[in-house]
Amino acid sequence: MERNEFDEFRRRLQQVPLRRVLTIVLYVILGAALLVLPLTMFYTVDAEAEAVVLRFGKYYKTVGPGLKWKLPFGIDRAYVVATQRMQKLEFGVVSARPRNAPRTRRVQQSQGLLGESQMLTGDLKIADVRWSVQYLIARPFDYLFKIASPEATLSDACEAAMRLVVGDYSFSEVLTDKTKREKIQTDAKEKTQELMDLCDSGIDIVNVLIQVVDPPSQNVKNAFAEVSSARLEKKQIINEANQQYNKIIPEARGQADKMVLIAEGEKVKRVNEAAGDVARFSALLQEYTRAKEVTRTRLYLEALSEVLPQVRQIFVLDESQGKPLQVLDLQSATGARSVITKEKP
Repeated sequence: MERNEFDEFRRRLQQVPLRRVLTIVLYVILGAALLVLPLTMFYTVDAEAEAVVLRFGKYYKTVGPGLKWKLPFGIDRAYVVATQRMQKLEFGVVSARPRNAPRTRRVQQSQGLLGESQMLTGDLKIADVRWSVQYLIARPFDYLFKIASPEATLSDACEAAMRLVVGDYSFSEVLTDKTKREKIQTDAKEKTQELMDLCDSGIDIVNVLIQVVDPPSQNVKNAFAEVSSARLEKKQIINEANQQYNKIIPEARGQADKMVLIAEGEKVKRVNEAAGDVARFSALLQEYTRAKEVTRTRLYLEALSEVLPQVRQIFVLDESQGKPLQVLDLQSATGARSVITKEKP
């Protein structure tokens, strides 16, 4: 703009009334305020979140989900926090943690693990423990304003608690004992919660889960894998042996009980038969004492009646006859006659 043009613009501006200029400026301010007002008065809280409202920088209230309003132009400030969302923090897994996560001692190893996963056991051995922590933000005001870096504090507290608990157990217990590992998880959860409560972090620990426990090197890992395989094979063989034992022993016991019952039955039978024979012989003795000849003849005839039905052939002997005798064969179904001969001496 040239000098004369600038002077002309200033002259015309001086001719404009001051009240008109103020009115235009006021309208512009009011229009901008009307446009900004809805943006600063209304906000939305998700279903799984809560909002902490500050008025003039001082805590005012905590509101739940829905469409909310507040005083505009920065008088009220709302900070939305996901209080119902289950959040998870993993240790020992590189891919599970973003690059900008507030973690300390990020020593990455060649196997893709972090130094945080290696810890000393009670018997002074190194174990590679990878675990995860699930937590909820239960008190949003404490989470936002009573602690500077809640996530970093939580990470450090989880690592400190896990190292403290693992140090109370031996390497084999941490690696193979399922019951002890469950106890480690429970103790680590309690100690982590104690540390977070001391910091007024507003975080509640829901669960601590040990995912993987490995030896520190591949050679040791292979050796323990072989030991685990041998233990599984031993357990399988023991189970198979117990299965065979449970199958054979009851059968043998059943057979033994059966034989005992049969023997007892046979014993009772023999005893009863012997008792009957004794009684019968006693009665027979009394009869024989009374009439010897009659009893002897009766016994002879009874013996013949028992023996003769079992004889297949009958020989009729006559010393005076030298020729064969024709005898009817009563054993044959056709009634054929058989000839029985007896040579004279």
